[in-house]
Amino acid sequence: MDLPDDVILEILIRFSLNQAGKIQTLSKFYNKTSYSFCYKTLISENHSQPILDGFLLQSPKSKSNAHLLSFVSPHPNNNSPPLNLSLNFLPGLNPQIRAVAPNGLLLCETQHSIRHNKRLIYTITKLSTQQWKGLPIPKTRYFTSNIAMYVLRSNPLHFKILRLSSDKIPSKRPLPFCYTICEVFDSESWRWKQLDDIVHYYCGKTEYVDSQRAPVFAYGLAHWKFRDDTSIFAFDFYSETWSKIAMPETIVNDKNNSSSSHFQRWHIELVEYEGKLGVVREFHKPTVFTELWVMENYGKKKMWMKKLDSSGSMPTTFYGSDIQMMWLHDDSSNVMFSNIETGERNYKKSEQSHRHLPMVFPFLSDFETWNFNPPPRSIKPKAVSKILRRNDRCKLEELNLTC
Repeated sequence: MDLPDDVILEILIRFSLNQAGKIQTLSKFYNKTSYSFCYKTLISENHSQPILDGFLLQSPKSKSNAHLLSFVSPHPNNNSPPLNLSLNFLPGLNPQIRAVAPNGLLLCETQHSIRHNKRLIYTITKLSTQQWKGLPIPKTRYFTSNIAMYVLRSNPLHFKILRLSSDKIPSKRPLPFCYTICEVFDSESWRWKQLDDIVHYYCGKTEYVDSQRAPVFAYGLAHWKFRDDTSIFAFDFYSETWSKIAMPETIVNDKNNSSSSHFQRWHIELVEYEGKLGVVREFHKPTVFTELWVMENYGKKKMWMKKLDSSGSMPTTFYGSDIQMMWLHDDSSNVMFSNIETGERNYKKSEQSHRHLPMVFPFLSDFETWNFNPPPRSIKPKAVSKILRRNDRCKLEELNLTC
């Protein structure tokens, strides 16, 4: 017997947003419902504890090393406590967010407070409770271009961090190749480890993938687009391997035949749509036109399907399945949320006036205290031998003094 939609919705809102994965596996209908704005709004209103569900916006402050941080949400103001957006509780200077995990944990970076110390400080942070844990410092001779953080298990917490970087010192390896350094931090070992370098053709820039956007998560992988706009970089946090995914065939063909007038000016970005990997493209035909492609099959035989066709500028990102978020360039403190199905628009004012296009991070968090104890670190063999040599020197010095 099929239940009425309102009864199904009443059952589904008994689950929290963090338990949405359990709902999505029941059926295609439940999966689609869990991404609807109506469902997410009911969850926010009926949740036993206040939650924050929206986006963090971060942009560099003019003529400064500091950053501006804002939070916007498509939901109406509820009874949630105000979110303190200051990162000044972190050690060091000029704090900024480098990555946000799907469960709301932040990876933050600060500069050392000692003037001549160029080393950076990395912390894992829960913004709503202002708690943090320091992380080991990766190799700072490399210039960070992209960072992503993913939670593999929430209880007990197990997360990994991917860091893509380029060498500050020009490589002695011959052209036409460039090398992107790939490092992974694992919270279970509490160490960074370097994977094999990513080798690619030199294209005039040291950055291999687009570093101006936050990664898009889908199926347990982090995604960035390559700079050629015809393929996508995908990193699997479980196997710690990366792969290359082709853009939709239509986009690749249009890119190769870009002499066509309406494809001379176009823009492509990756988005997350209904938990899937999406590609949104804006071009002139001759007026502004936007389309959304979604990967319906992420197996060995990947399949792209066009989901949306619309006139007008492309959205900055999507919230669920029916809400578009758009950053308004003519008003640096306003964000527009529009409903794809009804056309209804909702304007939200951010706490800061962002003069530069902000980095947008999807953000979902509660206000519960975060209890996490890093595992005890085992000393590396080299460090052990160094300590033993130091102890031997001390014993020799003591013997010399007694003599």
